[in-house]
Amino acid sequence: MVILLVLLTFVFFIVIDAVIRARRKAAQQTVAVAEPQSFLTEKPGERLFHPGHCWVQLSQPKLATVGVDNFAQHVIGRINGIELPDSTRTVRQGEPLVTLRRGKRLLTLVAPVSGRITEVNQEVQRHPDLLNDSPYENGWIVKIAPQNLAFEARNLIHGITASLWREALNTQLMQWFTPRLGTLMQDGGHLIENFSDQLSQEDWHKLAKEFFPDIAND
Repeated sequence: MVILLVLLTFVFFIVIDAVIRARRKAAQQTVAVAEPQSFLTEKPGERLFHPGHCWVQLSQPKLATVGVDNFAQHVIGRINGIELPDSTRTVRQGEPLVTLRRGKRLLTLVAPVSGRITEVNQEVQRHPDLLNDSPYENGWIVKIAPQNLAFEARNLIHGITASLWREALNTQLMQWFTPRLGTLMQDGGHLIENFSDQLSQEDWHKLAKEFFPDIAND
């Protein structure tokens, strides 16, 4: 009888421990998924940035507008050509989405979210410089019906974090050019426009690899 009581007590504590562990794991999973979803619900109009330098904005609950951030168009310079994806194509987060061209310089950027492309901005095909003049408004590139956005949002940057990230990138870019700042700096302490034209092909490869490491840019 005593042995049976001890065994039942032992089993009881094992079951309680298993239940606690299961509830704790479920709670952690719920928080991990709910946190990005909560952000998307509370601030649906705010832009989120992918480290690959594309931005995404929820213009409708199930439609995301995607564009190129200011840093990317600043690095390559005045854009005179763009290769857009096919409409109705399905893309995955982190896969090549769009290629910018300035002369012989090419810069490929990746999709910030996964989903089906529903619309391509043909206006930027005709006027690529819209990406320079209006990167966050008229220069958008595609609209995507996102898949699994609540999960993928954790790979995006927003709010004060995005501002600090952009500042760090600009500082890093200036430091990258430190040995030659005298020839590339304009009055006011900013890099000259279209500074990529002053780079050799080898230096362009190094620059693209430094700031856009996920894609082999030419």
